[in-house]
Amino acid sequence: MIKASDIQIKTGEVEGYGGPGYHWVLVHFENVQLEWSKHYSEREAGKAEALYEQRWKQHDWQDAEWANAIEGKPLASPPCSNCGQHTLEGTVSQWERIWCKRAPCQIAQKEWAALKKAEYDKSLQRQAADTEKWKQEWKDKAKEAQTGFHWRDGRFFKRMEGGSVRVSHVNGESLQSQYVIPAAEWASIVCSVSAEGETDGRWNAAQDFHGRSTSDAATEPK
Repeated sequence: MIKASDIQIKTGEVEGYGGPGYHWVLVHFENVQLEWSKHYSEREAGKAEALYEQRWKQHDWQDAEWANAIEGKPLASPPCSNCGQHTLEGTVSQWERIWCKRAPCQIAQKEWAALKKAEYDKSLQRQAADTEKWKQEWKDKAKEAQTGFHWRDGRFFKRMEGGSVRVSHVNGESLQSQYVIPAAEWASIVCSVSAEGETDGRWNAAQDFHGRSTSDAATEPK
């Protein structure tokens, strides 16, 4: 059985900012919203309150009758993440949790906040360490990129395994770009910018001059 005295009626007023304010009337049992209405005059809000008083608080409710009356009714407020009860007296939202103003939940909220802050501080430390590691890796990569032939303005050319050529552009400790040109394509570049251009014979000669292996040369078409 639900006692009529346990059904609560609350009223309030919201001031208007750039528009009209309003009065509201809420009827709830625990965290079940039985009625809620908005009114633009105190008189109308009073009439609604009297109507709800008559509708909900004139008698106690039998279980079956009550179940039928509250079917489909929404929550009166978001439930407290700690105790699960209503938060009609106000809330504190923190780290995806909602806390009511009851004393035990306020204590739990402070403990939760301290725990989450410690976790957050650790995550910042990990991020800082990862950032420093990433910076050092890029510094090391930029330093290694400065090996080989330095043409000018931080542009380096280095022969790699198999005859490919790595081209790096370094600005101070920052590696701006880096890519690898395969050996056969490097020979084409050399031939194409030469006075007589690229032909099969000159391309093969460039390959030989660049230093391809004997096995590579044997597989090239004559």
